This record gives sequence, structure tokens and C-alpha cells, in this order.
Amino acid sequence: MAGDDTQGVYLDDMMSGFVVAGNTFFNCSRALLLGGGRENVFANNSIDGGSLLSPQHGIHFDNRGEGWDSKGCAPGGTNYEFLSRVPYTSEAWRKKYGDKLANILSDDICKPKYNSIESNLYCNVHEPWIDASAAEINKWGSSASDNIPCN
Repeated sequence: MAGDDTQGVYLDDMMSGFVVAGNTFFNCSRALLLGGGRENVFANNSIDGGSLLSPQHGIHFDNRGEGWDSKGCAPGGTNYEFLSRVPYTSEAWRKKYGDKLANILSDDICKPKYNSIESNLYCNVHEPWIDASAAEINKWGSSASDNIPCN
């Protein structure tokens, strides 16, 4: 049996660009921890908290880049330092990754934008099944829709 704090997928500290689709998560505390980040997709998964004595929300989603980890998003912080290592404004990068990365400095760099939590089936988890409210998710520029409870 899983422990009281087991994540199926752990996208920590603003990790971005992951697709998690078509999986079955059973008997884990959370199927997904989404700690900020951008352009992550969590879709068409089946989540069942199983027989955990104290199931948690199916998904933890936060905006840590605007909160406790905001120093990393400030000029001179780790996000800026890491960004300076790649030619993200070059034509080659624009062709591969589009303009979102090229324009990130003018697009709320700390906000968890463009994440999508769609068409998942969930049961035996705390309600609300995502611990961020729909209003927060929309304010962050992300979306959660067409998710279906099995109970």
C-alpha cells in the first residue's frame, strides 16, 4: 500500500512541457503534483485513491512561482539564470517551441500558464479532486475541464 504522501507523477518547482496521458493511478495519495510550471498536459487518466485510509486530493496544483518560490522568478533568480543558458529567442528555438518560450519574459514568467487537466476519471479522492479552485486555475491561464467522478 502507498504511504500517506505518495505522488504518481511529481512535477516539482515549475517543471514544464510534460504530457501525462492514458495512465491508471491506483492507491497513491495524489496522481499528480503540479508545482507551477507551464504547458503540462494531464489528460485521459484514471485515478482511484483505492483503499487509502486518508486519501488526498487527486491533484495538487499550485502557483509557487508567484508565492513561496517567487525569488526564482525575479530578475537574477534561478529561472532567469537557467533561461540565459539557452538561445530561447533564436529562430531555431522559435521553430521548435513556438513563440511562447521566446516571449516568456513578457508573459508572466512566474504564472503557471497553459497547463491542461482534461478528461480524467477519478474516484476515492477528497473533493474537490483538484486542490486549486476553478477560479484560481483560470486566473493562472490554465484549464481543467471534462473531468468525471466515478462515484
